[in-house]
Parts: sequence; structure tokens; C-alpha cells
Amino acid sequence: MLDSLWVLSAISLLPVAVLTCAVWRLTVRLRRIRSRQVEVAARAVAEVRTGFARDLHDLVGHRLWVARLHGDTARGLSEHLPAVHAELTVVIESLRLAAVELRELAAGYRGTRFADEVAGLRAALAAAGVACVFTGPAEPDRETGDLLATVLREAVTNVLRHSAARRCEIDLRDADGLITLTVANDGVRGCTRTVMAGEGLANVRDRVAAVAGRSDVRSADGRFTLTVAVPGKLA
Repeated sequence: MLDSLWVLSAISLLPVAVLTCAVWRLTVRLRRIRSRQVEVAARAVAEVRTGFARDLHDLVGHRLWVARLHGDTARGLSEHLPAVHAELTVVIESLRLAAVELRELAAGYRGTRFADEVAGLRAALAAAGVACVFTGPAEPDRETGDLLATVLREAVTNVLRHSAARRCEIDLRDADGLITLTVANDGVRGCTRTVMAGEGLANVRDRVAAVAGRSDVRSADGRFTLTVAVPGKLA
């Protein structure tokens, strides 16, 4: 009698177990889809910005160079006309300054402010149901900020792809000539050796080492933490 009841109970629970498993698999797939959407969107924005910067620099920059070249020629021919010569000097200097400002503008579009990257990734984490806490409102210099933005993007991609995180903590600080970025999450899932040995973190280590920085990856007590330290100061 007891055996029959046990069998009946097991059979009655089977649909629940199957449904639970299906829901879990669906949740995992949705998280992966969301993380891929974030990657695709970020890549598309970066490509558009880079393309715009290249076209802006190449097309307008070339026109400015041609105008300045003709201006120099005209100024050389106007030495006997002091007023014309002076006006052409002003025009040429204006063209030179415009070329400088164009280069700076193009460089700005190629790069991404670290603060903007943080804002975008926080929104991506929130969309995936991961609470994000950021500490350190200061902005690094442009070169260091570009590097740290790349590191942060890779770290958050790992959170979205490989973890079951509900909370992600991002900390930025500087001390003794080093800027330290720490990204930690509470969603370690199974073995993390594959993540630690992955191409993404390997690229992070190479980039950081190239500027004489250091990186560290740890997984313990259900937390996964990536820390990088690179030369620089916060603004």
C-alpha cells in the first residue's frame, strides 16, 4: 500500500518537475538572448560612431587642408598688398584651428566616456533583472577611460552570459598613482574555470598588461570578482 502511494506521489510530481525544468531552461535562454542583444547593440553603436568619425575626419579634413593650401599660395602672392595679406593670414589661422578642432571632435566620437559606458551597462543589467551598484563618480582621463570602459564591458558581458547574478557591484577608485576597477557579482554558477580561461578575460589581461597594469580574477563563496589596476588618476 505504501509503495503504491509512493509511486502515485512520484507520478503526480513528475509534471511539476518537468515544468520547473522547462521554466529554468527558458529563463537561461532568455538571459543569453538579452546578453547577446546588448552586445550586438553596443557593437552597432561603436561601429556607427567610428564610421562617422572616420568620414568626418577624412572628408571635411581634406577640404580644410585644400583650403589652407590655396590660402598659403594666395598669401604668398599678396605680400605687396598688406591689407589682403593680413586678412589671408587670419583666414589661414582660422582654417588651422578648425582642423585641430575637427581632429579632437573625431577622436571624441571614436572614444566613449567611462561614465557613459557605466550608464549604458547599468541599464543593460537592469533589463536583465540584475541590480547594479556603482561607487566612484569620478571620470578617468580619456586614454585610461577607454581602456577601463573596455574592461567593464567585458566584465558585464560575463555577468550576463555566464552567471545567475541578482546583484553586480562596480567600484572605481584611485590611490598611489593607480586607478582600480573592481566588478563583482553574486551569481557564480557551477565551474568557473571556463570563464576564467575564456578569450574575453584573456584580452582584458593583455590590455591591462600592455599599460603596465595588473589584473586579478577570483571566485569564492558564490561571488565572482574581476579587479584591474592601471596607471592614472581620476578627474
